[in-house]
Formats: sequence, C-alpha cells, structure tokens
Amino acid sequence: MCYNSAMCKKRSVQALIYLLAVALFFSCIGCSTGKTSSGLVISEVVSSNQFSLTTESLGSPDWVEFYNGTSTAINLKGYGFSDNLRNLHKFVFGDVIIPAGGYIVLYLTNADGVENPDTPVAGFGLSKSGENLFLTDPYYGLVQELTLPALPTDIAYARSTDGAYGYTLVTTPNAPSDEIVSSLSDIYNVSENGLTISEILPYPNDGEAWVELYNASSEAVRLEDFFLSDNPATAKRFQLHAGTLEPGGYLIYKLSGSSEKTADDGSLQANFRIGTNDTAIYLANASGTVIDSLAWEASLATGLSVLPEEQYTAYPTPAAANSTLTFETPTVQETDGTDPICINEVLQENNFTLIDQDGDRSDWVELYNRSDEAVSLKGYFLSDDASAPFRFALPDQTLAAGDYLVVFLSGKDRVQDGEIHASFQLASSETEIYLTNANSFTRDTFALVADCPADVSIGRAEDGSMLFYAYPTPWYENATSYPTLDEAYHSVPKVTINEVFPCAVYGDDTPDWVEFKNNTDQEVSLKGWYLSDSLSELKRWQFSDVTIPAGGYTVINATNGAVENSLTTASFSIAEGETIYLSDPNGCRVDSFETGAVRAGGSVGRLTSADSERVFYANPTPGEANGDSYVKGYAPKPYFSDDTMKHSEAFQLTIRCSDSSAEIRYTTDGSVPTGQSTLYQGPITIDRNTVIRAASFQNGLYESEVETQTYLFHVTHTLPILCLSTEPGNLIGSDSVQANANLFNDLWERAAVIEYQSDEDSFSVNCGFRLHGNMTRQTNGYGKPSLKLCFRSCYGNDVLNYPLFEDGRTTIFHDLLLRNGSDMRFAVIRDELMTNIAYRTSPSLCVMASQYVATYFNGEYMGLYALKEAFGSGYFAEHFGVPEDSVEMHRPYREENKDFVALMNYCKAHDLTQEEYYRYVEDQIDFDSMIDWMIYEAYAANRDLGMNVRYYRSMEGDGKWHYALFDLDLSMNTDASFDALMTGAWDIIPRKLIKNPTFQDRFLKRLAYLLQNDLSQESVLAEYDRLIDQIDEEVVLERARWPKDLNKEWSDYAQDYKKQILKDRAGQLKQSIADYMGRPLSEIEAYFTQD
Repeated sequence: MCYNSAMCKKRSVQALIYLLAVALFFSCIGCSTGKTSSGLVISEVVSSNQFSLTTESLGSPDWVEFYNGTSTAINLKGYGFSDNLRNLHKFVFGDVIIPAGGYIVLYLTNADGVENPDTPVAGFGLSKSGENLFLTDPYYGLVQELTLPALPTDIAYARSTDGAYGYTLVTTPNAPSDEIVSSLSDIYNVSENGLTISEILPYPNDGEAWVELYNASSEAVRLEDFFLSDNPATAKRFQLHAGTLEPGGYLIYKLSGSSEKTADDGSLQANFRIGTNDTAIYLANASGTVIDSLAWEASLATGLSVLPEEQYTAYPTPAAANSTLTFETPTVQETDGTDPICINEVLQENNFTLIDQDGDRSDWVELYNRSDEAVSLKGYFLSDDASAPFRFALPDQTLAAGDYLVVFLSGKDRVQDGEIHASFQLASSETEIYLTNANSFTRDTFALVADCPADVSIGRAEDGSMLFYAYPTPWYENATSYPTLDEAYHSVPKVTINEVFPCAVYGDDTPDWVEFKNNTDQEVSLKGWYLSDSLSELKRWQFSDVTIPAGGYTVINATNGAVENSLTTASFSIAEGETIYLSDPNGCRVDSFETGAVRAGGSVGRLTSADSERVFYANPTPGEANGDSYVKGYAPKPYFSDDTMKHSEAFQLTIRCSDSSAEIRYTTDGSVPTGQSTLYQGPITIDRNTVIRAASFQNGLYESEVETQTYLFHVTHTLPILCLSTEPGNLIGSDSVQANANLFNDLWERAAVIEYQSDEDSFSVNCGFRLHGNMTRQTNGYGKPSLKLCFRSCYGNDVLNYPLFEDGRTTIFHDLLLRNGSDMRFAVIRDELMTNIAYRTSPSLCVMASQYVATYFNGEYMGLYALKEAFGSGYFAEHFGVPEDSVEMHRPYREENKDFVALMNYCKAHDLTQEEYYRYVEDQIDFDSMIDWMIYEAYAANRDLGMNVRYYRSMEGDGKWHYALFDLDLSMNTDASFDALMTGAWDIIPRKLIKNPTFQDRFLKRLAYLLQNDLSQESVLAEYDRLIDQIDEEVVLERARWPKDLNKEWSDYAQDYKKQILKDRAGQLKQSIADYMGRPLSEIEAYFTQD
C-alpha cells in the first residue's frame, strides 16, 4: 500500500518509461548482429589481449574500438556501453569527441574505471568465450547490439569497410581493419613449411640482437600469420608485421624490446629482448603452435651467431646466406703457442708513433707471422673482452712468413687503402687483449699494464714474460727491450734534443737551431732520421749524412727559407711553444722536446740527457755542453685591479701577483720595468692620463711578462682608441723613430704594446714599430709620424688575430699601419674614400681595409690616424689563402722580381693584339685586378702614382700577378683622366693591352658596371658623408693638437673635395677613354645601355 501519493505517482511514471524503453529496445534486438549502417558502430573488439595492444599504465587490457561513420563529429557524453542487458549504462562516456570518420578505443579492465578524454577506461572486462555487447545513447536508445563470438588470444572480431564482421590477426586500434576473414579456420589455414628461423645473433658486439627469418618455400608467406617469442609458453609474444616475404627472401628483426614495430631508421624490431639466461628463440603460427626454433648453449660468447643444425659462426650474415665457416662447439680454448699468428707488440697510449690516414694517433697492436709460410688472416679475430672474443674480424688477406701487421685500435671499424682499424678502442685500465683463431677455436691472450705510460709499448719474451720498449717499432722487428716498465720509461735515447734556439732578437740574423747530443761512447749517424715541429708530420725534414761524434753535439739550423736538400738546415722555423720531434728512419719517435715560452735571444734545453726537466738559458751554447747559468721558468705576470681604459674620476689602483713572495716593480712613463724600477708597496692614485707597466721578479726565475694598461681621463672620442706604449727614448731623442739618422733606416724597429678599444671590444698585444712612408717621412714636419706595427715571434706574437675592420676579408694581420698621410692636413679622407669603395667591390685587387682611430703614445694624445692593413707577404697570404712563404712581390726600383721584369720585356717585344701573345699575358696577370686598378686610378686622377705601384702573386694560388691600389692622398684634385694614367704610369703592360679589342671590351664592360654602381656619384657621395660623419668631431681635437699654418679650415678642404665628386667625373672619364682609344664617345656610351 502506498502512503505517499506523490511518491507512488513518480514510481508509476518511472516504471512506464522503463517498460516503453524495454519494448523499444527489444524491438531492435538482432538488428545489428550482422552488417551495420555507417553511423556510430562498434568496429573492433579484442576479448583476450596479450600483445595486440599494451599501455604503460594498464598493461594488456581487453579493448573495443568505436567508429564514427558520419560526416560530423559526435560527442559521446552520456553514451553507454555494456555487456549486461540489465545494466545498459554499465559504462558511461564522459565528454569525449569522436571526429567524423574517426575512431576511439575503450579499454576494458577489471580495474576501477578512469575518466580520461583520450583513452577512456571501463571498469569491467570481456569474456573470451563470447557475449553480447550493447551501445546505447544517453537516453538508453539502442545504437548497436553486437554478438561477440569466442575469440583466441590476440584475435580481433572486427568490422570491414563493407559493414560485415569477421576475424583478423592484424589488430588495428584507431585505424580501419582490412585483413578480415569469415572464420577462424581461415586464419589458421596457413602453410607452416615455408617460414623458418635461419640465424640469430643473441649477443652482438655492438647494437641490438637480431633474428633472421627465411622463406624456404616456393610461395610468398603472409607474415602477420606468425609470431616470435623467447618462451614457448607465450609463443605468441610478438606478431610479425603485416606483409609478405617472397620465396628465398630474408627478413631481419632487431630484438630491441620496443613496442614500435619499426625503428626510426626503418628497421623492424620485436617487443622483447634476449636475456642472459635465454637459450632459444621460437617461431609460432596463428594458433600458438611452435613451428621452428633455434637453441644455443648457455653463456654463449658475444659476437657468435647461432645457425640451424646446432652450428655456430663468428661471421654473422644478416639478410644473406649463412656463412660456411661454422663450428659445433662455441667454447674457445687458450692456444698452446703453435699458432703461426701471434700478438707481437701493443701500444696502449699513442702520442708520438704511428699516425693514420685521418691524422689520428690511435693505440695499436702489431701481429707477427712466426711461421715459415704465408698465412691467411681469415678466421682471426681481435678483442679486448674475453667474453666477446669475436669483436673484430681481421680482413681476408695474407701475412707473409716473418712479416708484421699493425692494426689500429681506433674504434673506426674499417679496412681502407691497406690500413686496418678495429671496431674497438683500448681503455687505459685494460689488462688483456685477445687474438682468437676461429679455425682452431683457440686464442692468444696478451697481458697489458693498466695505465701504462704513453709511448711505452709492451711485448713478451719467449717464456711468455712481459717486455717493455721505450721506443716502439710498429711494422718491424722490436728494438731494445727492458724487463721492467720503470727501466723502459726512464731509459735514455742514444741521441737526444739538448738545446733549442727558437727566436733571435729583431735585427739579429741568427737562424733558429736545434742542438743534438750523442749519449753513447760511439759516433752515431743520423742519416735517414727525421726532424719535425709537427706531431702530424714527423717526417717533415730528413737528415742527410750527419754524424755526431761519441759524447758530442751537432747543430741543425731551422728556417722557412731553407735551401731544398740542405745538409744542415731544416725546412721549417721554430715558433714559441712548439714541440720538436726527432724520429728514426722508420718514422718512430726517438725523442721530443717542448720548447715552452722562450724569450727572444735566449734558448731552452735540458740539464742532462736523462733529465726531462726544461730550463732556460740567457746565453745559448750551440755545439757545446749547456751552461751552468739558467733559470727554470718565469715569475708570474702581475694583474691590475682595474683594466678599464676610460675614466672620469681618480681611483686607487692595486697590483697583485699569484705568488705573494714575488716583488712587483712598475713604471709610469712607458718604459719596461727593471729590477731598479719603483717597488710596488700599496695602491697607486691614478688621476690623470697614465701608462702603468708592471712586472714581477723572483730569485731563480726570469722576470715576468710585462702587464701594460693605459688610463685616460675625460676623453670624448667617438672613434676607437689606440694607445701605443714604449720606451720614451723610442719616441723622442737622438735614437728615436723620428731622429734624422733613422728617417730612412729600415733596420730601426723597437718593441711596444698597443691597446685598442672600440665600444666594449678591446685587446692588448705586443709588437714592434717603425717609421713608415716615403716622402711623408720628411715633409709632414710637425712631429706626427706614420708608423708600421709589426707582429713577430720575437715580440711574442706572429700575428694579430682580431676582427678589426667591419666587413673585413680577414681577421689575421701580420702588420698594420698607423697612417698620417699627406691629406691629413687637408680633406683627410681622400685615400680612405677611394680604397674603401675598392675594398668592398674588387676582391681580386689588393686593397687595404681601414678605419680611423684616436691615438695616444705613452698616454699623450697624438691625434687622428688611419689604422690600415699593411701590404706584404702576410697580407696576400691571408687574403688569397696561400702560404706566406710562397708570396712574391714586384716593387719597381726597390724590390724587383725578375719574372715580372721579364713579363714587361715580353709585352714590349710583342704585339698584344695577337691572340697568342694576349693569352700568354692573360695567364700571367689577373686581369680583373688590373682593370679595377686602372679604373680607380683614372677616376681619382691620382697625381702620386709614380712609385706607388706594387704587384703580388703566389704560384700556390692562381699564379697570376695581382695589382695593388694604395696611397691616393693626392687624388680628386683634377678631372678624371684616363690619358694621364696611361701616359704617366711607368707600367707598359696596360698600355699594350688596351689596344687589344678583347681586353677593351672586358675593360669597358667593367667600367660601365662600376660607374653605374659603386663609382656612381650617389655611391661616392654616400661614402663621403659616412667618413665625414666619423671624423668631424675628432678633426677638431686633431687640429688643436697639431695646429697648422694653412689657408683654409678643414671643412673648406672637405667641401673642395666634395665639389670634385659632384662634377660629372663619369662623363669626364668616358670622354677621356674615348679620346685615348680613338673611338667615338657613342661607342663607349653603348656599354652603359647593355644589360
């Protein structure tokens, strides 16, 4: 009886709705057990899952896949899925979208359900015996009922594209199913006689294990019908990928343990690995029946392949017919010493002996054929691991009786051009290396020494005991042996490098030299030995018939300019810090000596032949015993508490040194500190422009390098700043750079330090400096010299490596110029404007990069300078990528080159309008540089051409002479003139060439390009404005520092120069060229209208 009428009424309504739903539901039962419509459907089901789909969090749950066959996305929120008619919403979807034509997988597991938008999980599993599945909408309306049959493990019941359901081995979660058959018997109706396991490499030396399958039948085999496993109890652990294997075909699976069937490199891989306890692999059919297997012995050696019929091989052949070199017992026995091939010598750390084709010095092992007959190396293996004796197979080549063979232990794993590289490297801690003979299954175990010193090799005596070699002998008979490592390590070579002189002071012509000492009581011939300064080129220079007397000495000079085949002069010079190597006739190092930092004029050597300690001598003793007066090094360089160049307020400077016992002395006038200079005792007040130079001093050591820092106060320069510091007498006095006696003394050069700062970038470097220029040495008349800054080894730097110039072609400079040209008194920018444009546009023309700098000498403002590259062999080498010692120069009347003079005489004597003669000259001269030089000189109307011509070439480059453009201070004062260039220049070659029609055509095409582009009035004015903007503020300071009795202000001179640019210089030049060539102007103009 119902006592609550409202409640009773509600229950009645619910019951009525339920009955209507059930009636509607039953009216649809059976309508979805066969083909389905293309709406929302159950598309694939796996009710006994082991390997078909796995997840990291859930393992191997059963799963069902749904497919949206409509053209619009469906939100599954509220939809139900169930295997129970009485509980249709046993699982209810959350807010999950299934896109049009898309799929979604529902995991089915007895674990609690987990709501996840991407991978929904129901809280129940499916029966593998079969049952009915129901898909309903949020209102319990039946969407689909599917009668699921009993399913074996990893077999799916799936819907094909035509709507019919069937069985498939190829499960495709979240993808359409194609491989569908109507009955289980069709799945199992597969030939099992074709596919076999033909080879497995369970424990490779490197990489993953792999198994090889082979189709031995006469028909293609469908691969997805087969499974691989390492356990017969789970024979269907891994299903092969979908596809076929043709008759006689091979297939490789890496046993990587990856869930992805295809690796990133495209190779196939299985989802299990071979463990150390595994002894077999199995191939099963679709029913899980094992149809083939390969087994191996426990503890199988690494690198051995397992083959059918209980065979093994050390030569794996993936995806190819198996090797015929097989054996039945995979256990390696120790050799009894009768094997013809043995390990003879091993070098565990190679610093100085053999170098391979890649320029590397790898460890190596030397093999020896101790028999009387040639022996094939096929079947021999090297390894550093006793459990993996087959790491590296020696190549199939023959080693003659009594011959030696070196194998690099580099890990490069290759045989190329007669050079053998093993697939492994030796670690310093290893104590054995093995040579295994797979033909006899025996191995030769060779003992090593952990952490053996570099370049001490190991061999063994006849009784098997260790022997040590201080001088390894790869490829030939072993040298003198020592029974202990200590004796070998401390042995003294019969000839040693005793003393090295790497650098004379500037002005001293003494070449570099190396002194050798004979440490024996008999004379020693060095004939056939080698001397080098390069570890990668130990055979750089070979001794001729040089003999050192017993206990005596011999000296070999070393210079880059050595005469070829010189008996006593090596063909290289010695740079500071280099190591010098002495090698025997076989190229094996006998001795080496690291020179360290040697001051110019001094030498470095050994105290005794047996002493590796390096000492430094102020007084070299070539050809004699080393002196008793020496030092063992240098005092540490001091450092400053402030290294900032520009300051606005006074500050306290502290000077320190890493060794507190060192004495620091300093100067403030630019001079180099000595033992008598001011002793640093506490902070120094810096309140005005000051140069501080400091060095530390200690007993038994050379004084340290000098630390130099210029401090400037209240400077307002917008240009980079360059400071030069040197002994005061080098700038002012009777032997200074500008003393009358030194005006044309090209041997006068003194040491200095230059400091450079541009915004946040800076450097400081030692160099030499000397007077530069020609007439400006005499006529500048106001105490501001042009200087050449020289980088030499005697100053500690062969080059300056710094990106000085914007858009520069090189950052390496052998010399630089601080140029105070004759135009510095007038418009300033004449030379720089033309050369800047040429530098950017003419890569084959020699042109100096430049920038303006504000300069200080010993802290005193010296005004505006142009900092430029300097011509010379170093310039040409860096710009054109050739060796410096290959560069030649021709400079008329000063440094003439006989080949260039001969070329001029050839041009005088021949008509260059003739093709043969023209082509000969074209092979000798870079016409691009010549033509650009002619155009720039004529456009600028340079009145100072005279001696200002140079030509450079290198036979190791293009072999052609390149023209140099420089010194245009007296240009742009008159109209552009080609006639003035051709009649004024002493060089006859352009005058003869310009008559050739081919050359004329080439010249005029380039002329048209330049005058319409880089030498157009617009481009030249733009460069004018850029330079004026750079220097306008600095010129004010320059004029104040160097007042001159001139008729005009600088701005007036600059305007005069601009007026020359504003003239029609292009028109002037075209008319002048037409007149000189005797051609109508219209013909010249025609080149300016060509594309």
